[in-house]
Amino acid sequence: MTTATQTQTRNRLIVIVPQSLAGSVALAQNIYRMAVREACDVLYLILVGERENSQAAERGSVMMVAETTDERITADSKLVEARQWEKSLRNLYRPGDRIVCHTEQAAKVESTQTLSMEQFLRTEFPAQIITLEGFYDPRNEASRPWYRSLLFWGVTLVVLALFTLLEIRMDQLLQGWNLKLVLTLLWVLEIGTVLAWNAVSQAS
Repeated sequence: MTTATQTQTRNRLIVIVPQSLAGSVALAQNIYRMAVREACDVLYLILVGERENSQAAERGSVMMVAETTDERITADSKLVEARQWEKSLRNLYRPGDRIVCHTEQAAKVESTQTLSMEQFLRTEFPAQIITLEGFYDPRNEASRPWYRSLLFWGVTLVVLALFTLLEIRMDQLLQGWNLKLVLTLLWVLEIGTVLAWNAVSQAS
């Protein structure tokens, strides 16, 4: 069992996540494998636009944390304003942490100058910088329409409601071990359906 002291001193992967990737199961699974290999815990730093609704990003971050956490890895997340990401990262960074970013990410140094995120981090932080490729498309950051988010959560709520009604019905019809078995199977199918829909939504 990991003690409180071990948890506090354990190095972390600080993953800089654009809002369009909040909730990406593929990204979370990749980070989990990396965390196991590096023997690090994980902190997702979710960049949220100032005027954007952060509720979807917050729900997505919860899903990513759940996908990354097990008996070996402790994961957490923090939502920060995109324009304040550097300040937040400086406040959270501890010596020994590794910073993970995407090769396609950019960082504004001045109002007229932009560097790649990797280049900026290597200049400003005394940390090992790890880059990922193929997950982030900058075009999705500005062009993801509101109705896609509405569609995702609408379908998710319908799935949850249908499974809830089915579970209530099974509770009325079955008893004992048969009921427990059926409810367990329904719960697994429910989680699997939501994760599959999330993966399809992220890929579209």
